[in-house]
Amino acid sequence: MKKAASVFLRAEITREDIENIIDWLENEAVTQYLEDGLDTVDMLRGMTEYVPEHLYTIMLNDNGMFYIIDGTIDEDEEPIPVGFLRLDEYEHNRYELVFAVGREDMWGNGLGKAAVRDALSIAFFELRADNVRALVRRENIRSARVLTGSGFLPDCSGDRHMEYSLTLKDYLKHLQKLQAM
Repeated sequence: MKKAASVFLRAEITREDIENIIDWLENEAVTQYLEDGLDTVDMLRGMTEYVPEHLYTIMLNDNGMFYIIDGTIDEDEEPIPVGFLRLDEYEHNRYELVFAVGREDMWGNGLGKAAVRDALSIAFFELRADNVRALVRRENIRSARVLTGSGFLPDCSGDRHMEYSLTLKDYLKHLQKLQAM
């Protein structure tokens, strides 16, 4: 029997978290679908060299909300850092969601889905978002499944990306549908 994934979105960022993110962003299997790349790695390395640790959280939350995804697939285990998630405000009450499970050994266990579920709750109930969108590369089938399974609908497409969107109204309908199951 497969264990249920459990996640906690942690806002406080440590030096160890920055080092984990750098490792994840240097792994081509992780970054093949992300827009974050070597520029982000260079910025993070600069942070660890020149910025006091107590300012990491403030710096990473400059454009929105940044979280470390702490997760486990066995309720008897202690959660460990498995990825990161951002909610960036791109217009008033409109947020863009970016998420990545950086630990390859944890892929396929529902951690991304659980993190997106928690992020949507934060976006709609705490940040009072009207809309949340996510841009996903066309070949990133796993992330597309996570988003559609969380209530997102394909909104528009480009050559490289699909944009998925979720309004508060549709999110509430999705929650009602889940409760009825």
